[in-house]
Amino acid sequence: MANAEPTFQEVLSAVKREFQTLVQDVESHPTSYVEQDSFCADWKNYQVISHLGSGAEIFLRSLESALDGKEPLSPEGRQAIWGYFDGLAPQDVYPQFKDRTEKLIAYLDALPESKHNAIIPTFAGDLPLPKALLTRLNEMSLHVWDVQVKSDPALKLDDKAASLLLPMVVERLPNRAKRDGLDELHGRSIGFDINGASARQFTLNPGSEKASVEDGLPAQPLFTVKMPAEAFERMVAGREPIDKAVTAGTAQVSGDTASMSALSKIFPGY
Repeated sequence: MANAEPTFQEVLSAVKREFQTLVQDVESHPTSYVEQDSFCADWKNYQVISHLGSGAEIFLRSLESALDGKEPLSPEGRQAIWGYFDGLAPQDVYPQFKDRTEKLIAYLDALPESKHNAIIPTFAGDLPLPKALLTRLNEMSLHVWDVQVKSDPALKLDDKAASLLLPMVVERLPNRAKRDGLDELHGRSIGFDINGASARQFTLNPGSEKASVEDGLPAQPLFTVKMPAEAFERMVAGREPIDKAVTAGTAQVSGDTASMSALSKIFPGY
């Protein structure tokens, strides 16, 4: 499958943009903003920000272990970081998030070029640093949207971030797709036609036990979805239901449109 791998600097620049977007958003609102509802049903804004702050610290510790030979972070160490952030008062979360993320970015900025493609252990296995950093970009891109979208219901993901993330999101579709939704396809494949700067066409095959993805559109799809990368990524993450995207004109579905509701079961979000 075609897969244009982004460079370390491209991903780092996107991470910095997402960080600055959230900083500017939080600091432009009253302090009570962090206690407002986020898109995530069970989280206020400060809880989303807490998740990003603990994630930045854990990711930095994994880099220091892989690249500097420091002791790996144990499961108990991760629990301690999560516990620290969970124990903060709502108004104390943002400064700690900002501190941890600035430290992560400073570490990455100072990293010698010889380490820009080093292998990093992650929850998804051992990955080259740019791809490992994409996992942080994915978290930040979606969760920054989660914080902001209540104030701006028409908000979209950053297009540059979406372009960088698309190959990884597509690669992970077979593991993300839920069986109960796939079964509603009755063995028929569906096509995705990603338009815009990240133009790409691919097929999602439901399979009998596990889904698979291949380049190109299917010859006889159950239906085909045409949409930009950022909307596709929000759909896969449960943040852009296909019926909403069609109504808004963000997506066009051709073929058996009555079956498109299966996408909400295939990709319910997380």
